[in-house]
Amino acid sequence: MSRNHSVTNKPSRSKTLRTPAAEVANKPSLADVARLERQRATELARERQKRAQWYWLSFANKTGFLGGAIVWAHGIETAVLRARDLHISRGFRKTVEVFCEPISYRIMKEHVPPDLRNRLLSEDEVLTRLEGRRA
Repeated sequence: MSRNHSVTNKPSRSKTLRTPAAEVANKPSLADVARLERQRATELARERQKRAQWYWLSFANKTGFLGGAIVWAHGIETAVLRARDLHISRGFRKTVEVFCEPISYRIMKEHVPPDLRNRLLSEDEVLTRLEGRRA
């Protein structure tokens, strides 16, 4: 009985890249991404039909308050987009939670000077110039 073995000590040139199973399981499919994009586009279109007004945005993460902003928008989604367009939300690292609330015309007229609109506001500005309170 003879056996023919081909044994070589040369390393293999082909490499197989493997993605961890947990990473693959958490990745949304292209169909899911497309569906979410369509939903978001529908929501933005619906929101843009509303009358625009001023909105308060508050940015926070696990460490606490990062800043605030007052922007002109049609709703929550467009307020967040407006903040991005103004580069207000740039520079925040990792996950940031956003609280958004409309501001009435009366409050804007009586309490919010024009220089505090459409820009990132520090905690000090919110507390002193806008009479904010710590939560």
